[in-house]
Amino acid sequence: MTNKTFQSTRMNSTLRSLFVLAALFAWAGLPSMAKSAQDKLKHYRQVNLVSDLPGVAAIQDEDLINAWGISFNPTGPFWISATETGKALVYAVSNDASGVTHVEKQGLEVTIPGEGNPTGQLFNNTLGVNGDFFVFVSEDGTISGWRGALGTTAETLQTAIPTSRGSSWIPICRPDTRHSTSRTSAARTT
Repeated sequence: MTNKTFQSTRMNSTLRSLFVLAALFAWAGLPSMAKSAQDKLKHYRQVNLVSDLPGVAAIQDEDLINAWGISFNPTGPFWISATETGKALVYAVSNDASGVTHVEKQGLEVTIPGEGNPTGQLFNNTLGVNGDFFVFVSEDGTISGWRGALGTTAETLQTAIPTSRGSSWIPICRPDTRHSTSRTSAARTT
C-alpha cells in the first residue's frame, strides 16, 4: 500500500468514525430533546395581564383595585370585578402568531349596585336570572345582573341580605343545568 493510499484510507476511517460518533450523540440526545418538548407542553406560562400598579402587568388600569371575580362567555372578553371601585371591567386577551399575549381594555365598565363592592360573578347562558348575561354578588349580599340593554349599570336582582357582624358574601355559582334545575347560589363567609 502506498503512502498516499494509506493516508486516504486512514482519513476515510477517521471520517467514518467521526460520523458514527456524531450519529451516536445525536441518537442519544433524541429522548432528552423529546422529553424537553414534552415537558414544555405540560407547563403553563404565567402572564400578568392587568394591574392597578405600574410595571407589574401587560397593561395598567387604575380602576382594577382588589380584583376578585372573573368570568367570560365562550366567545367574548374577560369580565373582572374590582371590589374597591365597584365596577366590573372588561378586557380582551389574545395571542399573536408568535405567541405574544396582548391585552386590551374594552370601553364598557359596568357599575355594580348595592355597596358597589362586587366579589363573585358568573356568565349566565340561560334565559333565567332576568335575561342578564352576567350576574354579580357584592359583599353586602346584593345580587345584581347585567345585559346589554342596561348600558353601564347593572340592575339589582336581590337587595342586600343582612349578615352577622364581620361576615360577607363572596362566591357565586350556577350548578350544571344539564342535570339539575337552573339555580344561582351565593354563599356567606364569616
